[in-house]
Amino acid sequence: GAQLKIVGSFLNALKESRAWPELASATLTAMQHFPREAGPPLLQAQALADQGQNDKAFAWFEQANRLNTRNVEGYYGLADCLRRRGELRPAMSLLEQGLRYDPYHHASLQLLRQLQQEQQATMAKALS
Repeated sequence: GAQLKIVGSFLNALKESRAWPELASATLTAMQHFPREAGPPLLQAQALADQGQNDKAFAWFEQANRLNTRNVEGYYGLADCLRRRGELRPAMSLLEQGLRYDPYHHASLQLLRQLQQEQQATMAKALS
């Protein structure tokens, strides 16, 4: 409990300070000590996404989701990666899955609305 919180705070600080190599190393160490926790791979995924490394981020988000299937942040991260690839429908599906666990997750609601609007605009263009 307490150790994991301290490690999580440390990883968060590395992410916020954009210390990417240190975060990658610390994440691997944290995963060795806490192999069943989704937090470290989730932070690594978010950091990779922040750096624009979409494919690597997607793999880390998948790993975080395997460890905790109820974490809305994992679903949001996967959906955002898919959005960046232009895969709107699968992204929307993942957001809807995540919102089942936290129906008020602001970022997920906002992204889902954005994707729905983009999809409607695409359909309207196709019909005109």
